Amino acid sequence: MGQKKAKTIADLYDFMQKNMATKQELAGLKKDMTATKTQFDIVARNMATKEDIGVMKKDMATKDDITVLSGRIGVIESNYVREKDFAKFRDKTLTRLDDIKTVVDKLDIENKAGNKGLVRVSDNIEKHNIRITANRRDIDQIKPHFKMA
Repeated sequence: MGQKKAKTIADLYDFMQKNMATKQELAGLKKDMTATKTQFDIVARNMATKEDIGVMKKDMATKDDITVLSGRIGVIESNYVREKDFAKFRDKTLTRLDDIKTVVDKLDIENKAGNKGLVRVSDNIEKHNIRITANRRDIDQIKPHFKMA
């Protein structure tokens, strides 16, 4: 029985030597535990309290709020002028304005030309009126001579 006890003690001693941690391993574990505790402290410091969660619940949107917002977004999207559509509208408008400007410029040129023509016609009429008046005077002066003959 004494040998049996010695064998058991020897087996336990071998088991403990194989499975026991060294001082270096214990120091490493202690360091890891300190790091874990630091991380835990950071998490605990940043964690929301029950009061914080209560405030968040009050501020959170309800399903009804989300439904209303979705409807509003739908209306906004349907009324939203897309960049591509606006570019088409802008190009059409600018083209129409260019066409109108061309017509106005053409009419302006025609009016200016017409006014110059009117001025020439007016000058010609005045010259003819002067000649006609001179011819009438000449005729008036010649008339008495025709009566005598």
